[in-house]
Amino acid sequence: MKLTKKLLSTVTAAALCMSLTSTFAGSFVNVSAANTTAIDMVEDMGLGWNLGNSLSGSNTWDSGTLTPEQIETAWGNPLTTEAMIKEIKKAGFKTVRIPVTWYQAMEGKVDMDAYLARVQTVVDYCLDNGLYCIINTHNEASWLNASAQSKFTDLWKKIATYFKDYDEKLVFEDMNEIEITNAQIMKLNQAFVDTVRATGGNNAKRLLLVPASNNNTDKCLSSDFSAPKDSANMVAVSVHYYEPTTFCVAETDSTWGYTSTWGTNADYTLLEANLDKLEDKFIDKGIPVIIGEYGVVTDEGKDDASIKKFLKEVASYSYGKNGMCAVLWDDSNAGTMKYFDRTTLSWYDDEIKQIFADVISGGTEDPGTKTDRISLTVDEMTAEEKGYSIDMKPYGEMGLTASSVVVEYELTSTKNSKQVSGDVVLSFNFTESGNDDEKTRHCWTFIDNAVGIDKTLTTFEIPVGENTFPTGDKDDEGNAITKTGTFEMDYLKVENWWTWSGVTGDEPALNIKNVTVIFDNFFYPDQPIETTTTTTTTTTETTTTTTTTTTTTVEPVGVKGDVNDDGEVTIADVVRLCRYVAQDDTLAPAMTAAQVANADVNGDAIVDSSDITVLARFLAHLVETV
Repeated sequence: MKLTKKLLSTVTAAALCMSLTSTFAGSFVNVSAANTTAIDMVEDMGLGWNLGNSLSGSNTWDSGTLTPEQIETAWGNPLTTEAMIKEIKKAGFKTVRIPVTWYQAMEGKVDMDAYLARVQTVVDYCLDNGLYCIINTHNEASWLNASAQSKFTDLWKKIATYFKDYDEKLVFEDMNEIEITNAQIMKLNQAFVDTVRATGGNNAKRLLLVPASNNNTDKCLSSDFSAPKDSANMVAVSVHYYEPTTFCVAETDSTWGYTSTWGTNADYTLLEANLDKLEDKFIDKGIPVIIGEYGVVTDEGKDDASIKKFLKEVASYSYGKNGMCAVLWDDSNAGTMKYFDRTTLSWYDDEIKQIFADVISGGTEDPGTKTDRISLTVDEMTAEEKGYSIDMKPYGEMGLTASSVVVEYELTSTKNSKQVSGDVVLSFNFTESGNDDEKTRHCWTFIDNAVGIDKTLTTFEIPVGENTFPTGDKDDEGNAITKTGTFEMDYLKVENWWTWSGVTGDEPALNIKNVTVIFDNFFYPDQPIETTTTTTTTTTETTTTTTTTTTTTVEPVGVKGDVNDDGEVTIADVVRLCRYVAQDDTLAPAMTAAQVANADVNGDAIVDSSDITVLARFLAHLVETV
C-alpha cells in the first residue's frame, strides 16, 4: 500500500541523508530521471488540476487570422497567467494538465509557430514553479479518427520536436475522449508512442499517456484494451471518472437521467471497486494510471455535500494508491464545473480547496487561520486624491512579497451609456539596479489597466525579480524613460486616472470598491501589530509623502523543525515528520496545528517529503538553518 511504502521511503531517505554526511562531505546525490520508473513518476505527481476551457477552446466566429490569445479566451476564461498557476501550487497541487486544441492551427486559422509559442509559455509557467505539466490534443473529434493516423502522427511529430529538450516533468497525452473502437484507439496509441520516441532528445524517456475509447473506465478495463509497447517502459493509462454520469455531468434538463446526490454505501463501493480494478490491471504490472479528469457540475442543482463527498473520495482513494494521480477538471469562468476563479485568483468554495489540502496532509487541516491574501474595503485603505494606498511594509517584514492585486470597481454612466471606459492604475516603488544612492535608488512606476463598463474586476501581476519599469518621465525627444530594478514591499497605490464616454454630456465615473492583495506565501493573521510607515511617491511633477498607521496581523512563529514540540530539533522530529507525511494512522499523539506549522521547514505552506529532506540535511549539518 502507498502509505507503507511512503513511510519506508521517507524514513530511509532521512537516515541515508544522515549516514552519507562523512562520505560526501556536504554534497548529495541526485537521482537521474533515467532511473525513474513510470510508477515512481506518477506517484510523485500527487494531485492535479486542469486548466480547462482555455487553450482547449476554439474561435469560429472571428474573421481573418486569429491570434493564440483569441482562441485561449474565446470561451470566456481570462488569458492564463503565472499568477494562476502559483495559486494552484499553493493549494497543494503538483500537476497541471493543459488541454490544447490544435485543429485551427493545423488549418492555418492561427499561425502554428505562434500557437506553439503560447502553449510553451503556459507550460513554462508550470515547470518554472516546480510542477508537472501534461499537454494533449483536445476537442479534435472533428478530424481525429481511425483513418487520420498520418495527420495525427504529423501533428505529434511537430509538438514532440518542439518540446524535445524539456525535462521529464513535461508529459504528453495523445488524445482526449475520441469515441472509436478500442482496436482503432490502440493503433493510434502505438503510432503516437513510436512517433514521439523517434524525435529523440528527452522524448526518448518522456512519460506518455494513452487512453482507451472515449477515456472511459469500462472501456479501459475491457479485455480488448491494452497499453502500447514501449521500449522505455514509460507509458501511463488515462481514464476520466465522471461516474455515475447522471450525477457528475447530467444537467437538470438531461433526457437520459439526472441525479442530484451521491454518497451511499453503494456509491462508495462502486467507485473504489473501479479504481481497484485499474490498479490490478495496470499498476500492478508497472503501468501507472492517471485520472485525467473528474468532477461534478456545480451550477445544476447538485447537492453541495454530495459534490464534496465525491471529490474527496476520488482524490483520497486514488492518492492512496502507488502510481495513480487524479486531475480535477475545472472550467473556472467558462463552463459548468467551477472550482477556482481565474479572475479573482481565489476558490469559489474554500471548503473544496480544503478537501485537497486534507487529502495531501492525511486529513489534518491547515493550522489556524493561515492565509495568503488580504482583502480591503475603501474604509480599510488610506484615501488619496485619485484612489487609495496600502502599506506593504508590515507584510514585507514577514518575508512576504505581493504577487498579484485584484481590484473590484464600478464604472457608471449618467446617460446609462455602454460606450464608456476608464482605467485602474496600480503604482508602487522599485529599487533601481546598480544604484547605491539611498536618495535616488527608490523609483516610482505604474501599471495602467484599461477597463470597460461590462466588467467589475481587473487583475495586476506584479513582476517577479529584476524587470524593466516605466518611470513616467520622458527624455528630450519625448520617449518614455525606463529603468531596471526590483519591486519594493513599500506601498501599493490603486487609482483611477481617466474615464471616457462616447455620449455627449455624459459624466462617467469609476469607483474603487475593494482591493485584494495576494502574496507569494501564507501567513497567520492573528496577532495585531500596529505600525506607522511613511510612503514616498516620486514623479517628475510632485513628491507626495503619506504617513499611515496600519494594523496588520501575524502569529508568533514556533521553532522550525521542532515537530514534536519539545523545544529541541533532533532525529526524533525527523521520525515524527516521516510518520506524519506517510499518513501513519498510528501516530500518537496526533499532530497539533503548531507542530504542523513547525514541520513546514522549507516555508512553502505544504508539509511533504521535501520538508523531511531539509530537516534531515540540517541535522546532518549539510545546511546551517531551517
